[in-house]
Amino acid sequence: MGKHKDEDYIFPCVLVRSDEVNLLSEADLDKVLEQKTVQGAMNVLNDFGYGDGKELANPRDFEGILRDNLEKAYALVDGALPDEKEINLFSYPNDYHNAKVFLKAEFLKIDPTPYLLHTGTILPEAMEDMIRKRDFSNMSVHMRNSIEEAIDTFAKTRDPQEIDICLDRGCYRDMLNDAEDSDNEFVKEYIMLMIDICNMNTYIRLNRISKPKTFFDKVFLEGGNYDEARVETEADKLLSEYPYEQLEKHLDDVKMEYVKDALYEPFGLAPVVGYLVAKETENKNLRMILTGKIANTPNETIKERLRETYV
Repeated sequence: MGKHKDEDYIFPCVLVRSDEVNLLSEADLDKVLEQKTVQGAMNVLNDFGYGDGKELANPRDFEGILRDNLEKAYALVDGALPDEKEINLFSYPNDYHNAKVFLKAEFLKIDPTPYLLHTGTILPEAMEDMIRKRDFSNMSVHMRNSIEEAIDTFAKTRDPQEIDICLDRGCYRDMLNDAEDSDNEFVKEYIMLMIDICNMNTYIRLNRISKPKTFFDKVFLEGGNYDEARVETEADKLLSEYPYEQLEKHLDDVKMEYVKDALYEPFGLAPVVGYLVAKETENKNLRMILTGKIANTPNETIKERLRETYV
């Protein structure tokens, strides 16, 4: 990945700034939440670029509309960046997610199709072919090593969680390597923050199911701002301040507060990062709302779970 000046990002920044008007604010999310049905919510979202205005044949068809909208956001950025590899930083988690899905589908004999993401650097069908044939030659070194480790470890333990552990480690190594290669401080700090948040979320989940500390030693991810002891200290502090069900939301909001600084950057890679994180968060919020509508979850309960918006 090459080094670029802020001026090299004028065109992609103009594009994402023009699409930021379609990002949903907290007030917009409230309007979606107030609708009594999924179709009513989709009618509101149509004004923000979701769907084609047609009635849904099935309420759960919203999933495809959300996926399409997110794919368009990635395509918008991918086609404008001066170095196409820069989007890999944000696409790697989707690649690794799909690798997890295909491995678990193979080992547990389940259909992977409903769980696949289409915003990675590797097409899902290509990923499936690589894993089926055990041909990892077109993958990064970290992805290849982590998949091989996951296959070997699962064969010994039969524990699907080991697949997640192995692949998460490879994913963040790839992201951190590319962030360091970009020589962009905003991006490097963002990836390090993501590693810290991932470690704290892991510690909190293990705490909830009373896993021994030795297990956290095994899954701790290197490369963040915090060493293992600091992660434990910070996570214990959060556990004393927030109920379990609010902790993941709080950590997602910490990440959003960091990227919001990009709103004040005229050019550079930061506004592009902010836009992509905003779209990912918006996608997550809408999925919570629409899934809640189908499940008849009270609006107050859904609203408590919603992440902070970018705008």
